[in-house]
Amino acid sequence: GEVPELDVRITNNTDDSIYMIGSLDNSDTKRRMPQCYYEIAKPAPDTIFFSRCGFANPLRVEDFKVVKSRETFNPFESIDSHGFFPDYASTQEETFRNPGIYKIQFHYSTNDAHIDRFIGSIFIETWAKHYDTAAIYKLFAKVPRVELVSNTIEIEIKK
Repeated sequence: GEVPELDVRITNNTDDSIYMIGSLDNSDTKRRMPQCYYEIAKPAPDTIFFSRCGFANPLRVEDFKVVKSRETFNPFESIDSHGFFPDYASTQEETFRNPGIYKIQFHYSTNDAHIDRFIGSIFIETWAKHYDTAAIYKLFAKVPRVELVSNTIEIEIKK
């Protein structure tokens, strides 16, 4: 199938700057926060399984992005070789292999106050030895706890 080019932006509609965290390794599988993924309703049920590594890269200072008032943020924007990550299923031909109408909706959630849900597959002690955790904790406190859902778009894949 064809792979549609999906693009999403989150707008800061507040009067203040905020910090956002982009799509981290395994954010799209909902195995860590933030959850950042496309929900794709397919025209025909199928059982495609995408195998993923069980490891998730650690949360870093670089994963926090300041978003000024009225500016937008792309949670899938590539910032370096360790972050931000695409929604894997939405980039694969197998996902869109059947002709028909696909309904796609974007989801983003930082709605968890526990940093351990964000840090990845690393022991907190190891994380504290190798990363600036004091700065990360300060930035984490500035991230709004949100649950965002986009409008649904429909695309048609033809044979």
